[in-house]
Amino acid sequence: MIVKALTPQSTVKNEMRLLYLPLLHGFADTQTGLEKAFRSHFEVRTFDFIRAHDASNQLVQLCREFKPEIIHAQIQGTNNLDANVWDRIREINPNTIVTQWSGDVRVNAIEEMLRHGAKMDLTLLSSKGQIPLYEQGGCRKVAYWQVAVDREMQFVQQELPWSERRHGIIFCGNHSPSFPDSWKRQSVVQKLSRTFPDFYAFGQGWNGQARWGGICSYRDQTNFYHKAKISVGCNNFNNVDWYFSDRQLVAMAAGTVHVCHYIPGLENIFTDGEHCVWYHTEEEAVAKIEWLLKDEAARQRIGTAGRDKVREEHTWDTRVLEYISLLREYC
Repeated sequence: MIVKALTPQSTVKNEMRLLYLPLLHGFADTQTGLEKAFRSHFEVRTFDFIRAHDASNQLVQLCREFKPEIIHAQIQGTNNLDANVWDRIREINPNTIVTQWSGDVRVNAIEEMLRHGAKMDLTLLSSKGQIPLYEQGGCRKVAYWQVAVDREMQFVQQELPWSERRHGIIFCGNHSPSFPDSWKRQSVVQKLSRTFPDFYAFGQGWNGQARWGGICSYRDQTNFYHKAKISVGCNNFNNVDWYFSDRQLVAMAAGTVHVCHYIPGLENIFTDGEHCVWYHTEEEAVAKIEWLLKDEAARQRIGTAGRDKVREEHTWDTRVLEYISLLREYC
């Protein structure tokens, strides 16, 4: 098989062609880190299938010209590609490996991902808890592949000394009532707004709901985290095994102490009180924040350890090595 030629080592560039279909090409900073990491290991071309006219036929033609050995797509909920396009591509090259990934979770399996996953070699999810949904929905093979941070974006900034971090406690994220645990997010943000005068929520939907700091883009939140003593997190899904938003990693990468809602399996990734601090209830969140505000040494110790953990294990460079290993295992 073609994957036998893959070498999951950071010092080796595989002479293989990979075609990358990002979800938001040219728009989101979240996409660029993975693309850059892919380019360190493969000859890469990208295809903006979201904005392409007649995307399926364009993709087939690109495959004729580029002859990719691997195609990696972020289909998620988009319907711009016909799922039968993968059969057409395999008529050109029967050995092409096709994978897809989603960094988000939803209540049910995403229908478009199921349709494409039935034709693809491997579907990757950022949670272990939803793997059975996609297996039962007809995806050929399903595995866990977590979100990550862009090393160039997250670690290029000069960290502020703790004495100069002017934001006390911040939350970055939108208030979106349609998600199952949005009420938990709203409740903890409002509780912290009432309890701590130097707490601010950044994002859409908080104006009038809590002490609002304003809108922040994906890149802006990195700047805010670098200036904060404590960051707070609460996912819109807190009961899905091994799932968390990439904000967890972005915050920790900035060296701020991240106080997050516990999710099942988090102890397999981080250590409570060493890399971050987690809570189960609003009252526990308040108590742990009060402790951290009083104990600057603990803030510095946990913030530094969390930053180093993310830098060593949770960048896109590391994820691509994991991706290569997954291809060898499943394909």
